[in-house]
Amino acid sequence: MNMLSGNQINTYAPARLTTEEESASSSTTALGVPAAPSLGRLILRWTVVCSIAAAPSFFLGYDVSKQQTTAMSLGVLIFIAFYVMADLYTRRWPWRQSIIVRRILVFCYGTRIAISIFFPIGMMVDMFAGLVSVTIVAGPSDDAGVIRSMSFATTLATTLVQGFVLNLVLAVWGLLAFVIVLAFKFTRDRLMR
Repeated sequence: MNMLSGNQINTYAPARLTTEEESASSSTTALGVPAAPSLGRLILRWTVVCSIAAAPSFFLGYDVSKQQTTAMSLGVLIFIAFYVMADLYTRRWPWRQSIIVRRILVFCYGTRIAISIFFPIGMMVDMFAGLVSVTIVAGPSDDAGVIRSMSFATTLATTLVQGFVLNLVLAVWGLLAFVIVLAFKFTRDRLMR
């Protein structure tokens, strides 16, 4: 039997496996809360999410807005900034620490990205939101007039309203998912008793 003494290392020994507790501590804080991503990662995350989610609207709005890409891009940048600030501001709130809430947020934004990637579905959702936003910005009696004269300000306002409408739809989707998850959790907990 070969015994190692002192500071000698057995190069043939299997690597030391980290315990669950050690691996969890590297990606979480002392309270067991997931470590917060850096500001750069947050900006990257919300830039990717908002850019993909805005693609169908951008495609549809390009002709309608008379190529007002600057106004539409500024609207998307405003939403990116809003999401980054909201993420930073609410990151330590108790409801954001819930694993259920985190999973539902990922589910909702994942659904929005999937809908945007599959253009026929994304086009329908964004077209509906676009019609609602044009009606809100132009007023119900002058829809055609605003489409013919989409200025920078009108395009920016329409983009922001459309983003707000789409976020309301996303919030309703998230609340519905939250209720369903809680119902399953409640049922499972009752069955386990």
